[in-house]
Amino acid sequence: PVIGLHGQAVAWQGLVAIAGVWLRLGHPHLADRAEAAAVRLAHALRSEVRSAARRLGDGALFVPAALDDSAAPFEELTASRDGSYWNLVMPYALASGLFAPGGQTARGIWGYMLGHGSRLLGLVRADAARLYRGEPFPASGIDQVYGVGVARFLADADMPDELVLSLYGTLAGAMTRGTFVSGEAATVLPLRGQRLGSMYLPPNGGTGSAFLETLRVALVHERRDSRGRPIGVDLAIATPRAWLADGKRIQLLRAPTSFGPVSYVIRRRGDVVRVVVEPPPAPSLRLRLRLPSNRRIDRITIAGRQLAFDRVSGTIHLPADVSRTLRLVVRLSR
Repeated sequence: PVIGLHGQAVAWQGLVAIAGVWLRLGHPHLADRAEAAAVRLAHALRSEVRSAARRLGDGALFVPAALDDSAAPFEELTASRDGSYWNLVMPYALASGLFAPGGQTARGIWGYMLGHGSRLLGLVRADAARLYRGEPFPASGIDQVYGVGVARFLADADMPDELVLSLYGTLAGAMTRGTFVSGEAATVLPLRGQRLGSMYLPPNGGTGSAFLETLRVALVHERRDSRGRPIGVDLAIATPRAWLADGKRIQLLRAPTSFGPVSYVIRRRGDVVRVVVEPPPAPSLRLRLRLPSNRRIDRITIAGRQLAFDRVSGTIHLPADVSRTLRLVVRLSR
């Protein structure tokens, strides 16, 4: 028996979600009870994390997955079963929203993961002991069935390049070539005496779902407040830059969000990008144009007036008026 941070964080996330459901269904008393329980649990978990966390010399932060355990940081996560298991489950806590995605705790844990062998080609690593039949470390594999939590955290923390790496890494390293079958885990190096690698329990819907979730959050992502409630929608926040090469189009049709369905089309012809958005009634709506490196946004107009944007990230805050279709014309320069 353990007090698992990942399991408790998911329980907190569920309490927050069901509180919103009860409120919308007209049961404020039940909503209040769920929200009060969520507040107590979050306070207790964050307090335990502060007590259990260890700041390393490189500034990274190690937090045990079992909060009642005095486990030392793992030098190489895939060198042991315990380290591999930590690597599989910690993203559940990061993706839950329990910690602010850009805050010191989440960034510190992510720094520890990057510095101790958590990822390969944007994929979740594990020891893959069953696949390698007892071969010693550094034989290791990937376990992208656990990539769902990682994808959600990367979107929350606004790390688009890492998200794109996971998207294509899943296709290249976690699925069979051309047929896109996946297992729960897969080898990185070929098995001893063989040319090919191996998978564990294919076909596996979890890894396929991880790919779909990575694709979804790249195209449409919901921002949440400190209590886990949705507060806005981001569109095309982490699309691969090549998707907006000359002549390319990105199209999303009636994708569900907490605020209602959203659709958009982004078309590029030369140095002009035209965007049409059918927005949901969200309090905040952002669009990002991730362009090839030889292009940048020069100006944006909507209904004849110029619209402000972030020149570094290409992020545009769209008008809050959701009673009409939004049509943007974007001029590019080199």
